Amino acid sequence: SKATVSVLYWPSPPPGPMGCGGSTPAPKEAGTAPGKGGEPGAGAATERKNKEDKPSERNKTGPNKEEQTTDNVDKKPADTAHAQLPDIVSGREKYFSHPVLKEVKADDKKYYIVCAFGEPQDSLHGLTIATRSDAGMVHAVTWSDADIIAHKAKKAEKLTASTFWKAFSTSITKGDLKITKEGTKVEFSLKSASITAELSPQGDTSASNFSFISRPFVAYYRAKIKVGEEESAKIQKKEAILNTYESTIFTFETKRGETEAMLSPLRVEARDLRMKVQNLENKVKQMKSQIMQIREGGITELDKMYACSAPSNVEEVKTLPMEKWGSWDFDSSILNGTPLSHVAYTLFQHYNLITKFDIDVGRFTNFWTAIERGCNNNPFHNTNRSIEVMLSMHCIISTLGFGKFEGKEDGKITMHPEDILASFLSAGIVDVDHPGLDNNCLVRGKEFLSTLYSDLFILEQNRLTYVFELIENDTCNILHTLDADQLKDVRDTVVEVLFMKANAKMQTMAEKLAEFKEKLTLYDWTRKDDVRLALTMALRCADISIWAREQGIHKERLQVLVEEFYLQGDTEISNGFQASSFMDSCWTADRNKHRQDFPLGQVQVIDNVVLPLLETMQQILPEFEMLMDLANTNRKYWISENEERQAKEQGKGPFATCLSEQAKCFGTTEDKSAVVATLPHFDEAKFYVMAVTQDDMYFSAFDEEKLKAYGGDAPAMVQHVNEALVNDVASSRGEHTLVLDLGGKALEIEKAGPNQYALFMKSCQSFMKLRNFTKDRDIDGELEENKKAVGKIRPVLVNYEDEFKVCRHCIDSCKEKETNLLKEEQKLSQEIVSLGGDTTGDEIVACVRNPLAAPMPVGVAVVPDCRDIDEEIFKIVKSAYDPWEEGVEHDEEKHIFANVIRPYTASEFAQVTANLENEKRLAIWKLLQDIDEWDYDVFSLQKEMSGSYTHEGLVHQPNGGSLFLTCYALFYKYGFMRKLGLNEKTVINWLSIVEAGYHPNPYHNSMHAADVLHVSHYILNKGKLIEKCKVSDEDVFCTLFAACVHDYNHPGINNAFHVKTQNYLAVLFNDRSVNENIHTSSVFELMRLDRFNILSVFEPAKRTELREVIVDLVLGTDMGLHAQILTRFKKKLEVSSKMTSGEDLKLALTMAVKMADISNCGRPQKLYHGWCHQLADEFSMQGDRERLMGLAVSPFMDRYTTVMSKGQTAFMNYIVVPLFECMV
Repeated sequence: SKATVSVLYWPSPPPGPMGCGGSTPAPKEAGTAPGKGGEPGAGAATERKNKEDKPSERNKTGPNKEEQTTDNVDKKPADTAHAQLPDIVSGREKYFSHPVLKEVKADDKKYYIVCAFGEPQDSLHGLTIATRSDAGMVHAVTWSDADIIAHKAKKAEKLTASTFWKAFSTSITKGDLKITKEGTKVEFSLKSASITAELSPQGDTSASNFSFISRPFVAYYRAKIKVGEEESAKIQKKEAILNTYESTIFTFETKRGETEAMLSPLRVEARDLRMKVQNLENKVKQMKSQIMQIREGGITELDKMYACSAPSNVEEVKTLPMEKWGSWDFDSSILNGTPLSHVAYTLFQHYNLITKFDIDVGRFTNFWTAIERGCNNNPFHNTNRSIEVMLSMHCIISTLGFGKFEGKEDGKITMHPEDILASFLSAGIVDVDHPGLDNNCLVRGKEFLSTLYSDLFILEQNRLTYVFELIENDTCNILHTLDADQLKDVRDTVVEVLFMKANAKMQTMAEKLAEFKEKLTLYDWTRKDDVRLALTMALRCADISIWAREQGIHKERLQVLVEEFYLQGDTEISNGFQASSFMDSCWTADRNKHRQDFPLGQVQVIDNVVLPLLETMQQILPEFEMLMDLANTNRKYWISENEERQAKEQGKGPFATCLSEQAKCFGTTEDKSAVVATLPHFDEAKFYVMAVTQDDMYFSAFDEEKLKAYGGDAPAMVQHVNEALVNDVASSRGEHTLVLDLGGKALEIEKAGPNQYALFMKSCQSFMKLRNFTKDRDIDGELEENKKAVGKIRPVLVNYEDEFKVCRHCIDSCKEKETNLLKEEQKLSQEIVSLGGDTTGDEIVACVRNPLAAPMPVGVAVVPDCRDIDEEIFKIVKSAYDPWEEGVEHDEEKHIFANVIRPYTASEFAQVTANLENEKRLAIWKLLQDIDEWDYDVFSLQKEMSGSYTHEGLVHQPNGGSLFLTCYALFYKYGFMRKLGLNEKTVINWLSIVEAGYHPNPYHNSMHAADVLHVSHYILNKGKLIEKCKVSDEDVFCTLFAACVHDYNHPGINNAFHVKTQNYLAVLFNDRSVNENIHTSSVFELMRLDRFNILSVFEPAKRTELREVIVDLVLGTDMGLHAQILTRFKKKLEVSSKMTSGEDLKLALTMAVKMADISNCGRPQKLYHGWCHQLADEFSMQGDRERLMGLAVSPFMDRYTTVMSKGQTAFMNYIVVPLFECMV
């Protein structure tokens, strides 16, 4: 713990003796803490008389060592010493005209306050030296003038009396002290000499602290503030600033412990209730799925998710008057409640799109009515906003000089009818099926959409899927008349424009803007790709147009946006998360909204999003200057609002201003029985008054109202109190109060606890520190250091308060949810029974949603629960890497890393492996011993495990296959089971279901996953990627996890086939990394079931972090992204080969998994040829499907014409070799 040493020298006579001669200070005046030589309450005169009458008592009361030190000093004749006394007194008065305090770091790395003071009129109390640790322990010694002369004679004989005091003063003020033995020994450096003082313990009582530290400090304080009035005033201003920082830090340190103590049980209760509710929610979902399957023959939730039928009761479409629609000032709220189909029809007619594409009006009306009904009733993201975005897009294209098309030749961007159609289609569907939550909230809540889309661009992918699924319905297909080229053109434009962060380009909106800005002058505004990029920017402008509107419209739109933000905050809190920024509604019963930092948030949005976008657009469209002016006007408004809010929250006014200008002040009462201090706390707008006596601590915090009750004017009262402390203030004591007499006004200070004494000492220490600095830059440095500390503390305090509220709200919400879910469960159970279903067992039905609509992986009829494996071979594998400790009893509950199979001890393992008689186990064990080698043979391992590596051997794997065993071995080899606290039962269940979830394809099967897993391990281990990139255990785990599942649920066809046939999965994932999205979404959806969730052992934040890494690694295996990922890797290597953290490390791990995925070409010929034939078989099967569907057979997939050697040569030359060279 931090201790503090304070050195205080007090040569001017205090109002009573401060100690006695010899080694140990004597008791002070009546009521003060005694030294070893007297009893409490003994008066100063009596004590002095006793000392003079019985000089031998000094030897009895003082410590032997100190007495020996003094007695052994070679003393000069008595008359010589007596002659030096006047010099000692005069030197002390000259160079110690006031007490001195100093904070010094001791040899034990702790800090101490050292306090040196003396009483010139008393030869027995010439100098007292005391130290105080942060824990309050005081040590002290008092030297008489004779003792000082004796020490000087022995250690500093060459120094004159004046020079001695000057050197002693310098030693203290510069901190040339050496503190040892826990503050009991102080060595002062005096030029070429030194003097050592041995101190005796005085205890950690209030009395000892008062006598040796608090009361002497007042004289030190008064002397300091009088030195150089102008200089002192300048420092006082900085002290006032420091007061604010210190009080905030102290408040934090005080509250932190209390808050942690309260939070700990709340966290546990909230966590347990969340788990209980999640389990109930899963069970209810499973019951609903079972009912759906019973009624509709196995149709899953996903099958119905986008099932869109023609809307009924459709209002006949009509054209609206649109004279004012082209004006940016038009208030679209006038159209609130107008059918979206009417607005869309009016715009399509205006641009002649209905006639141009011969769009059926009935289909058109059905489509836009379905879109309107698909818009949820959110406060902000609703149909009205879709109308506003469409009108904004119309204004940008038609009025602001964007579009150049038939009938309008003055625009900048050449737009064909297909582009205009795509623009309004994109604008109209921008908020369809919006849940009122942002992507981050969906990810945090582990919503179904989040799992389905692998946490990537969830809202963007969902609305695209929704729309294109709707268009698949003939009654809503507004694109039915477009030919194939036109359809592809419109579809690609909509995907590009709405997909703000497309997988194919890995670009954020900011990156797209940077690209747009960088090549602004080089772009050809007639080229399709450039036009699409410009349309993306235009729709983005329409999307954020509310920040560039007239102020009245702007404020009105933000009001409903804030309401939606608060609803999201409520949702997050009820799920046990802290509310996102600007989304905390304070959970008040009457729903009054606290605007928090909302004005500042708007300034940030305008600065970071709106203005950069508008400034870029303005470079090609001068008309956008008007939008920039509006945005800047709104920005000024929010700056003003923020300043007003801050002033109101901080209570800026005469009282707050007074506090911000006040420095801390110290004084004593008239009878010297108490030291009084004041400390303004600007952050809390309170005026602290503290008092310390020998026995008690008093503390009161006065706000403005409380001070007004005393004096009528709070600022004047603050000044009055501080002025009273300059001179000793009259006081009296009550039973629980200390009353200060302020000229007819009595200020009561209440008795307080030891915590407040810590604040008092902190105030003293900071005053000392600031006043001992000799340079302005040191003072400013101290202020800056405290400012930074406060900057770190304030968010922590806010987080503590937020977490406390979140836990309380989560507990209440979970209890309510639990009650409702139990009722729903009972109702659903009765319905299942009435339909003839089964409700027995813990799990109603294990219906796992996945994009292939398969309840469970192919061939898995029953959910595995720690499958029936060959326990002996797994016991041997486990024991090789993690043998059991001798003499330790196996406890399944305690040893979760081995709660299925207890491994052998080292001696048992040696004996068992030396005498393996079972040929199958022996063969498997020998194959596994090559797991660190490049030629590890998964074909042979699969054959030994399941009898064959053909289709039959992949379908029936009763004891697991090569993937199961390889992953199990690596998990123990890397020590994940113990290091990460994995549950063996869950791991075995997970491995069972993952291996079973691989289709028995010729190539993309569980053996391929085992092979990629092994090569990833090889790259990490023997390839030394772990060493070179400093890969953590968690990142290694993510890499092996990703390798294990990288082709999970692979349908045996490539991404091009999905896109070419526009099958359900291509529509679902918007043609982006279709197979890779299948792999990630399927496996994480599977892990919603507790028995398969091997990540459940991690904290939620860490679980999200690991999931993000895994998803990125799996998506990185998409060969469509190969060139782009390889280019990024090469560019990174050109700058530096250091890739040890963040995105760089993730890129290195992505390259490792990619290399493993295509490593067959670099394997020994036996393995390479095996994989080559398997791949040829799968390619041929896809070619057969394409031929049967009447499609052109893909290259290298026609079993009748393909020459595999050509395809392999090209693959090696253009894919494998460049990647391998980069990795080398």
